Amino acid sequence: TFAGALQKPKTFLSLGIAEIPAKVMFVKILSAKWVDFKLRKPLKWNAYIPKHLVGNIRFSSPYRTESKILAGIEFLLPSFLKQVEPYRDYHFEEVLYLPEGFRISGNLLVDEEGNFLFLTEE
Repeated sequence: TFAGALQKPKTFLSLGIAEIPAKVMFVKILSAKWVDFKLRKPLKWNAYIPKHLVGNIRFSSPYRTESKILAGIEFLLPSFLKQVEPYRDYHFEEVLYLPEGFRISGNLLVDEEGNFLFLTEE
């Protein structure tokens, strides 16, 4: 099953490349729906938000700072392995990293436990 493959994988799991390991603590299948949040809700966990979604989300930092520009860190993350031979070739996703506690609002995909989902375009 899919859940079994994630809980006991044949090789270790990673976030795109081997240098970014992933740990699966439990597997649960959930439904999700789009919700329009008028008030900003804090992130429960750190999030990598694909750049194509950033324009539709309003967010603010919980940290006091003199700069009003502080709005996360931009990254290029490997998201899909396109080919293995003759060398590994990845699709890289442009994302904005927001740490836990950042407050976000907008039309967001939310699972039945109230967690935000940020899907890539592929």
